[in-house]
Amino acid sequence: MHWRLIPIFGLALAVAACGGDDEPIQEQQPQEQVQPPPPVAQATPAPEPEPEPEPISGPLYTVQMGAFLNPDSAVVQRDRLANLGLPAWTADQEVEGRQFRRVRIGAASTGSEARRLGEILTERYGWSIWVALVTSTGSVPDGAVEATRDLIGG
Repeated sequence: MHWRLIPIFGLALAVAACGGDDEPIQEQQPQEQVQPPPPVAQATPAPEPEPEPEPISGPLYTVQMGAFLNPDSAVVQRDRLANLGLPAWTADQEVEGRQFRRVRIGAASTGSEARRLGEILTERYGWSIWVALVTSTGSVPDGAVEATRDLIGG
C-alpha cells in the first residue's frame, strides 16, 4: 500500500520546494510587439530607351571579305566574323549570270572610314580586304554604321 503514497508524497515535496503559497504567481502579459513600418518601395527609374539607329542616307561603303558561290559557305564565314565581335553581314549579287553571296564587315558613310576599318582588320588579323560601295542599303543590318564607328574609334 505504501506504493500509492509515494506519488502523493512526491507531490507534496514539489509543492513545498516551490514555496507553496508564499508568493503569488503573476502571469506575464504578452507584450505588444511593435512592427517596423514596411519598407517604402523606391521607384526604380525606367531604363532609358536605346536610341534608334540613324536612318541610312547617302552612299555607304563597306569592307568586303569575300564572295562565295555557295551561300552556306558565306554564312559560315559571316558567323565566324560575328563571333569575333565584328559587324559582319552578307549581300547577294548576280555577276555575269552567277549568283554570289558577298561577306562584308561594317558600313561607313565615307570611303575614308571604310579604309580605316580595312586597315584595322589587316593590322589585327592579316586579312586581305577591299573597300566596296554598298549598292543596296536594304541589306545593311541595323546598327552596322554605329558598330563600324565604334571599331574605328569615331
